[in-house]
Amino acid sequence: MNIQFHFSDSFYKDDGKTLDPEKIPYIVINYKNFNDKRFDFQPGDGFYIGSVDNFKYPLNETDVGEPGYVNSIAKEVGGASDEDWSNPNVLKFGAHLLNNFTDTYDSDNYPESFDQAKQDNSGLTAQTAAVSYTSRSPGTMLFGTMLIPHGSYYAGSSTHGLYIGGVVAANNITLDNAIISPEHDKSVFGNNQEFPDLNDGGDAKKVTIDSIDLNDPGSKNSQSLKSGGTAKFDYADGTLKPAPSLGITGELKLSNVPDSYGLYYRYNRNGNNDKGDWRRYSDGAQTGTSVELDQESLLADLNNQTKATAGTMKTEAQKISYPLTKTSGIEFATTADAKAATIAADKIETTATFKFTLQIDASLEVTVPAKISFGTDILGHSSGEAIRTVAINEIQLTQKTVADTGAPEEPKVVVYNPLLSGFNLKLAYLDANATSQNPFYITGNFKYYNINLDKSGSLASDETNGEWIDGILKRDTTPQSLETTMEDNPLKSNSLQLHLPYRNDYKVSSNAYTAPMGWQLTP
Repeated sequence: MNIQFHFSDSFYKDDGKTLDPEKIPYIVINYKNFNDKRFDFQPGDGFYIGSVDNFKYPLNETDVGEPGYVNSIAKEVGGASDEDWSNPNVLKFGAHLLNNFTDTYDSDNYPESFDQAKQDNSGLTAQTAAVSYTSRSPGTMLFGTMLIPHGSYYAGSSTHGLYIGGVVAANNITLDNAIISPEHDKSVFGNNQEFPDLNDGGDAKKVTIDSIDLNDPGSKNSQSLKSGGTAKFDYADGTLKPAPSLGITGELKLSNVPDSYGLYYRYNRNGNNDKGDWRRYSDGAQTGTSVELDQESLLADLNNQTKATAGTMKTEAQKISYPLTKTSGIEFATTADAKAATIAADKIETTATFKFTLQIDASLEVTVPAKISFGTDILGHSSGEAIRTVAINEIQLTQKTVADTGAPEEPKVVVYNPLLSGFNLKLAYLDANATSQNPFYITGNFKYYNINLDKSGSLASDETNGEWIDGILKRDTTPQSLETTMEDNPLKSNSLQLHLPYRNDYKVSSNAYTAPMGWQLTP
C-alpha cells in the first residue's frame, strides 16, 4: 500500500523544492471494511509525496524515490534523509495526519467483546493485533497517528520504530523492541494544540470568555487574568476599602458572543468547587462583549464567602498583630439564554466557562495600653468606687505605625481590622498579693470590671487556671453579609470600664496608683 500526497506549487517554498511546513493541511484517512481481516503494513508500504509531473504508482520498492514517481516525505519537508525522524518539519507532517481504522478488530476478539479480561489479553501478537507493523523497506516510514477504536497495535523490531505519529488503541499497544524517535511526542496528532476549531471559517464561532480585568479603587493595582488565574490584592500597598465592599472593580471580556446570552456564576469556597447552583448575573440577558461586575454585590460577596486564614502572631512594643489572607474562587458560565434565575449544577448547558481566584491580604493589628492609673485620688476617704474607662476604636484606614494608646489615666485600645475578621482580645488578671496598702496589690481588691455597664465580673479569678479574662473585646467570626457596614457591625463593646472600690485602709501616697495591663490576642 502506497499513499501519495500531491500538493500544488503553492504549497512549496520559493525554491520550489521544499514543502512549506506552515501550509501542511490536516488530513484524516479512514480505513473501512476490514473487520476480522486485520491490517498488516508490509515491506514497501509507505507514505510519499507524489511527483507533480507523474502520478504513477511505483511498481515495486526499487521505484521509490526514482524520478517521475514519488519522493520521500522526510526529504520533501527538509529532512536530511529518507529516514530522518527528528527533523521538526517531519514531525509536524506526522502531527497533521490521522489514520483512523474505523472497523479493524483483533482477530482473537472478533466479534468484539467488551469483557475487560478479554480485551486485556487480545491483540498482543503480530498475528492477532488489529493493526501490525512488522517489516518495512529501506527509505520508507509510516506517518500519522494510528487510531484503532476496536483493537490493538503491534510494532516489531525490524521496523526500527520508523513511524511518525502517536498510537491510540482500544485494547493494547505492543512495541516489541521497536524503538521510537526521542522527539516522538511532537508528532502526535494535533500537537501544540494546533488542531483548528471545527467552527473556524464558518458562520457560528464559539463563545469565549477571554479574560477578566480587575482594579482596586485607586487603580494602583490593575490585573488582567486568563481562566484559572489568581488575582492578589494587599491592603498594605493598595487603596482597598474596608470589608465588605473592598472597592475592587471587574470587567469580563468575551468574544464571538451572539446577540444575547446568559451569564451565570457560582462561588468556589476556599478554592473548592462546592457544586452549588449557578446564579444568573443581573436580571436579564447580556448583549455585549464586556460585562461590568458590580463591586458592591459580586466581588464583595465573593470575598465574604470564606473565613480569613491567620498567620503567625507578632508582638512589638504595644502592638499585637497577625497577617490575614482570604482566598475564594468564582466561576462564570455563558448559556444560550438567561431565562432561569438559578440553574442546578447538573442541569446547566454552558457555551463557555471561566474561573479565577481572588486573594486578599491584610493584617489584624491591635494596639493596647501598657498600664492604667487611678491617679492620686485619696481613695480611702470616700465611699463608692473609682472608675476608669478604656476607650475602644476600630479604625478603617491603613495603620502604618502604633496607634495612640492614650495616657494611663485615659487608656485606649485601637483595632485595625479592614477584613472585619473575627478575633478575641483577653485581659490579664492583676497579681493579687498582700503587698503594703497599694489598692492594686490587696488580695480580693480591684475585682470588678464592666463592659459598657454590662454584666460585672471579678478580676481576681476563682478558677484554678484563670490567667486571662476572656471576651474583653471580640468580633463575631461569622462572615459578614453584603449589606453589612462598619457602623452596622460594631465591636461587641466600644469601651471597657474598670471599677476600683474605695477603702479606708489604703496607703496614702503622693504617687499615682498604677498597674500594668497584660493582653492576649487570638483569632
